[in-house]
Amino acid sequence: MTVLNETIRVERPAREVFAYVADFCNCPQWDSTAVEALRLDDGPLATGSRFRVRCAVPLGSLTLEYEILEYAPDTRVVLLGRGRLFDVKDTIHVTPTDGGCELDYTAEFFWKSIVAPFADHLRDGLERMGHSSVQIGLKRALEDNFPAPQVSVGNGLADRFLPGAVLRFTRYGHRSASRHWQPVSAYVRDRHIVITGATAGLGKACARQLARLGARLTLVVRNLEKGEALRRELEGSTGNGRIHLQIADLSLMADVDKVIAALTKSGTAVDVLINNAGALFNPRAVTDEGLEKSFALLLLAPFRLTEGLRPLLKQAQGKARVINVVSGGMYTQRLHVDDLQSEKGPYSGAVAYAR
Repeated sequence: MTVLNETIRVERPAREVFAYVADFCNCPQWDSTAVEALRLDDGPLATGSRFRVRCAVPLGSLTLEYEILEYAPDTRVVLLGRGRLFDVKDTIHVTPTDGGCELDYTAEFFWKSIVAPFADHLRDGLERMGHSSVQIGLKRALEDNFPAPQVSVGNGLADRFLPGAVLRFTRYGHRSASRHWQPVSAYVRDRHIVITGATAGLGKACARQLARLGARLTLVVRNLEKGEALRRELEGSTGNGRIHLQIADLSLMADVDKVIAALTKSGTAVDVLINNAGALFNPRAVTDEGLEKSFALLLLAPFRLTEGLRPLLKQAQGKARVINVVSGGMYTQRLHVDDLQSEKGPYSGAVAYAR
């Protein structure tokens, strides 16, 4: 058996540190060998929760199947990982201190017979890996002190030309951008996040991830049946019972105002507003309020909702964020301020959407 131990101090509450490190889906963000991690079961983290972690090794990759053996919220978690070359027992203990907490991480490696004769030779490499993962990777992730992203020279040039901009919306663009992503250890269990258009696509992906992180969610959806199905799905898969629905057709300003009124009446601060709802209409259609649907849903509604929720956003004491999700189609069109409702010339739903 080989035993490694590392201890770090972090200026964050113990509950925040524990919430991040106990969820092994996060380990690729800080572990120097972890490449990919996946939760294998549903519900809140507890004894018996399982993960699959794929690690990079000198001659390829190694997959470990983890199970939580002990789980004491905000304090201690013990996981056992099983692999073809070794099993590893990870014990993580978080202790509050003045101004933060101390995290003690112990890893016990139990070698399979084929590897056991080489265990002593592997120790130096394991110690470097453990030090890099905890003292550098995990500490950096938990300090969460990253500068705001800046537009690089290359991205700035790509934005000026359609082919370069389009390329960034492909799998290549995703892979290229992901190399610059920072760890996300932000604690959102005390945050209220409003997401529009949450039943599919990016909105659903955001809702799923934020529900897993424990945020309080208000999902603004058009279809009650789909909304209820999504709420049940998220509650079942994450154990998060703080998911609420607002039913609204956001192409109708009366419905937008109803959402504003309902949230204002609740009095709950809005920490994050994600304006994500969108649709492409073809042929041209006008709402019962006399507005062209693309203009109403994609431009007027997010503006009106953001302005209407401004008092609740202010309650977040300067930490509120508004995220507007847009399409890469915008690179193909300019905004025609003299024809916001697409009344001049032949109508194209794709063109109206892009504008």
